Amino acid sequence: MPADRARPIEAVIFDLDGVLVDSEPAHRTASRRLVAPAVITDEEYARFVGASLDSYVAWVRERYAPVTTEEELAARYTELVEIGRAHV
Repeated sequence: MPADRARPIEAVIFDLDGVLVDSEPAHRTASRRLVAPAVITDEEYARFVGASLDSYVAWVRERYAPVTTEEELAARYTELVEIGRAHV
């Protein structure tokens, strides 16, 4: 193949369930930090493993942070997950 031609993409892998990377520890830590100093139980947290961020953030807002918007909580949660991933 000539050097000036890029190879076409032949496949794309989506890791949606932790097969390639176990990101759950980063999400669990982010959840703990998001609600601190309150405590989210393992049973409460387990309800949202694999669920959408929207449903999780709505529940967190209702239970722990009613004066915070869902957008603010989602942004903070995403930031905390990224911090956690950097330390895994």
